[in-house]
This record gives sequence, structure tokens and C-alpha cells, in this order.
Amino acid sequence: MEHLLSIILVIMLTISPILSQGGEPVITPPVIEETEPPIESGSDEPPVAIDGYAFSHNSVLVQPTAPADDSRTLLDQALETGEAPSCAFEGLDKVYYFDGFEIQSGLVNNVEMITGVILVDQTVETREGLRIGMSKDEMLRIYGDDYRESFGQYIYEDDDVELILIVFNDEVISISYIGKFAHVS
Repeated sequence: MEHLLSIILVIMLTISPILSQGGEPVITPPVIEETEPPIESGSDEPPVAIDGYAFSHNSVLVQPTAPADDSRTLLDQALETGEAPSCAFEGLDKVYYFDGFEIQSGLVNNVEMITGVILVDQTVETREGLRIGMSKDEMLRIYGDDYRESFGQYIYEDDDVELILIVFNDEVISISYIGKFAHVS
């Protein structure tokens, strides 16, 4: 009975504006509120202080060139994983998929190592506060001018990681942390 009353109420609310206009239908476009998706901050305080470029999510530090086991509590929460033959390392590379980012790993000397972190949308940000969709000026304010640039690709680096930011039309469209493995034995 309550279900029937709900249906009647919906019909009455739908017909009422039509009848109040002399029977002529009045089309009122729906009000769509555009809201930004919630940002899952990559700036959570990591349990271990670190100098250099690394990603943090839910207080778990993820640093390319570090053993995957250092980030295992986060990796075990992946929504999905995938594997493919490695073209740069031993055996299989692995990708851990999360809302807003991916973590990549590969075998180096028989140890699973984090090889990269890729932010895929604006719902997550770097530890320093940058996210996809922010302006080039905001990027420069956060990271400064110590970078290499080529065709809109800005590379900030430390000893272990390249933070690669791609800018198009003065907007950050890609954020990646890529491990430097030339010195890893």
C-alpha cells in the first residue's frame, strides 16, 4: 500500500506543473550540480620519512626502486591485478589497480620491486599536493624550476625516481613516478 501511495505522489508531482499551465506541458531542465569527486590525498603522512619522490596512500609509502614488500599492506588492497611478460626485468611485470592510480612492479634479482606509480585521474594527489587537472603554474609553485622539459614533459628527479609530469594547454594531464634502475644490481 505504501508503494502505491509513493507512485501516486510521484505522478501527482509530475502532472501538477502541467495542469497549472493550462494543460500545456512545461519542460523544466533538471538542475545538475557539478561537484568535484572527493580527493584521496596522496599527502598522508607516511610511516617512514623519506627524501625524494615517492607516492603515499592511506599512510603507506610507495617508492619506485623499493621492494614491493615495503608497500605490501597497500598492494594487498588492490581492486585488481594483472601480469605480463617483462620487457625490462625478469619474469612477469605486475600491475596493481586502485581507484585513481596504478602501481607497477617487476622482478629485479628475484625480488619484486616497485617500478612505477601512475596517477590516472584527479581523485588522488602527490604527497606535495599536485593532481591531474591543476595548472602548470600550480605545478611550478609546488615543485619549482629544477626540471628537464621536452615537448610538455617535465621531469623532476632524485637519485632513484623520475617524477614525470605532462602538461598540455597549461594543464597537468599526467603524473608518473618511474624508478631509475640503471644503478640497481
